[in-house]
Amino acid sequence: MKKTLQIQTALFFKENFSRSFEEISLKIKNVIAGEPVTMQLPVPPNAPPEVPRLILNYEGKIAINVAKNRIDFFYSNFSNEKDTIIKIFNEITNLGLIIGRVGFVKNIFLDDNNIEDIKKYLVEDKSNKLLNLKEISIRVNTFKKIGEFECNNIQNIANGKINSNGVIEDGVLVVRDINTSVESITVNEVTNEKLSIILDDFNNETELFII
Repeated sequence: MKKTLQIQTALFFKENFSRSFEEISLKIKNVIAGEPVTMQLPVPPNAPPEVPRLILNYEGKIAINVAKNRIDFFYSNFSNEKDTIIKIFNEITNLGLIIGRVGFVKNIFLDDNNIEDIKKYLVEDKSNKLLNLKEISIRVNTFKKIGEFECNNIQNIANGKINSNGVIEDGVLVVRDINTSVESITVNEVTNEKLSIILDDFNNETELFII
């Protein structure tokens, strides 16, 4: 059985955000009902731009991290949260932020697979030497054009465990990562309409496994 553990969607700004993070916080709270656990972190001025300055956690629904150069959404149900992400996109672009790059990471657990399923990707003579293998991880990255965007198309597979309602399950952890290339951030400009298409395309692509 395949279970989606978590989805992360990242929107990368063309230029670092230089205004008050309270402004972004208010914009987000205008979109999502309920009162989140909110933290504005005391980050030193010289900290890297990707370090989160603002965290909002709507428990059981969605968590949002905001850094100077990106905003990340963490959730588990794509169909429930897609519209929320687009609405927040509209709010933050009203602050003058322009999105030039998008990342989409899906963490999947396969409870009917095990380490032997991963070993099949090794050449036979190597696999036979690993009879007592305890851990294994394989990562591949291919370039793929998805819609109008050149993307990194990444899959990582590893054996692992999850705690499912107090029961430890063995299986295979699959991380599917689709992201528009770093080099393209200066030329791409993601609009409302494009973002909706990108999210659908990336969600569908992450359901397909490379290996």
